[in-house]
Amino acid sequence: MTIFLSIIAFLIIFSLLILIHELGHFWMAKRAGVKVTEFGIGMPPRIWGKKVGDTEYTVNWIPFGGFVRMHGDDPKNENLITDPKSFVGKPLRQRIKIVVAGVLMNFLLAWFLLSIGFAVGMEPFIVTADDAVQAIDDGLIDLKHGVLVKEVEEESIAYEVGLEVGDIITAVNGQEVKTYDDLDTLFSEGTTEGFSIDVRKGSTLQNIKIDREVDESIGVEFERLVFLTRPMVQSVKIGSLSEQAGFRKGDLILSVNGKGIYSIADYLTVVRTNSKLSYTVLRSFNEREVIVDLGKTRFAHITDVGAASAAAIAGFEVGDIITEIDGAAIDSIDEIIELGEANAGSELSYTLHRNGNDIKVNATPNQHGKLGIGLSPILYHGDYDLDLSLQVVPASIMSMGEVSYPIYTAPFHALSESWRLTKFTASM
Repeated sequence: MTIFLSIIAFLIIFSLLILIHELGHFWMAKRAGVKVTEFGIGMPPRIWGKKVGDTEYTVNWIPFGGFVRMHGDDPKNENLITDPKSFVGKPLRQRIKIVVAGVLMNFLLAWFLLSIGFAVGMEPFIVTADDAVQAIDDGLIDLKHGVLVKEVEEESIAYEVGLEVGDIITAVNGQEVKTYDDLDTLFSEGTTEGFSIDVRKGSTLQNIKIDREVDESIGVEFERLVFLTRPMVQSVKIGSLSEQAGFRKGDLILSVNGKGIYSIADYLTVVRTNSKLSYTVLRSFNEREVIVDLGKTRFAHITDVGAASAAAIAGFEVGDIITEIDGAAIDSIDEIIELGEANAGSELSYTLHRNGNDIKVNATPNQHGKLGIGLSPILYHGDYDLDLSLQVVPASIMSMGEVSYPIYTAPFHALSESWRLTKFTASM
C-alpha cells in the first residue's frame, strides 16, 4: 500500500510540474500572438474538450502531465514561416521566450512553494555532503553514529536471528559499512544466500549469521543514513598528554571544543588555537569524552608591534608572550581578540613573559578593540601526539529540525534556495 501511495503521489506531483511547465509555454505563446490550437490536461485519448476562441481545452484519459499544441511548430513547412500566427513565423527572440517560459514557470513554482515552506517551517534540503554538515553543525540534524535498525518485521529472518529496534550494524562480512552499497548489496533481495553481520546491542557486540533463500526478504528497515568523514587515530605517541588523557588507536574524532571535525584541517585549526581540548570521540560506536589540558604549554606570541600604537606606548615588544589578561589565563589568540573588542576604550592589565620573567603592563585597546600587535600561536609539540587518517563513518539521522523564517523574509531565502537548487540540478 505504501509503494502504491508513493507512486500515486509521484504521478500527481510530476503531472503538476509538467502542467505548470506547459502553462508557461501557453501563456508566452498567447502573449506573442501565436495561435494555440490545444491545451490538454493528461495525455490522449480525449475524454472531453471545449473550444474557446482559437484554443481547444481538453481533458484526456491518461492522467499524466499535459501538453500544448501550437499552430506552426513544424519548421519544415515553408507556408507557415510567413503566417503571423504560427510559432515558426515569429522572430527568433520571441520563440526563445516561448521555449524558456516553461522552465521559468517551474522556477517560480519552486520559489512560491519554498516561500510557503520557509514561512511555516520545513526540513532543510540535503542535496550535498556540505549541506548535511551545515545542518548538523546548526543543530538541525540529530545523529547517532552507526547503522541503526529502525524496524523489524515480525516472523521475518531479522526477527528470528534476534535483530531489534535500536541495534547498530557495525560491519557486514567483517567489513565496516562505508557506503550505501555495503548494505544494499547484501540486504536487498536476490543477491546472496547468506552472510554475517556484527551488531552492537547496548554495550555488547555480537556476530550474527544470516541464512536465507535467494529472493527472500530479511525484513529489516534502517534509519536514514549519512556518511561523513572523520579523523581516525592510527597511533598515539607513548607518554604524551593525549595518551595520558585516554586516546586509543581506532578512536574517531567527532568534535573538539564543540566544533564538528570532518577533516584533518578542521582538527588542526582547533587544536592549534586552544590550550584546553575537549574531544568527543567514537570508540566501537560508543561516544565518550576525552579532555587534553595543555596547561601553560601554549600562549600567544607577539610578532609585530605597530609604531605609535597603544601596545608600543605601553611597552609591548616583539617576542613577548601574553599569558594573562586582567589576571585570567589566556588559552588562545581568539581570547585576546575577544577581550580587546569587549573592552574597547578601557584599560586592561596584561601579563607578558619576556626573557624568562613575567612582567605586567597596562594598555588600552582603541575604539575597535585593537592594541596594534601581530600575534601567532606557540605551537605545542603535542599537535602531533596523534597520527591521524580520514575514515568514512555512517551516521543515522534520528530526527531533523525545521528551517523557518519570518513571513516577510521567507521569499528572499526561498529565492536564494531556488537558485542554489537550480544551479545544482544544472551541474548534475
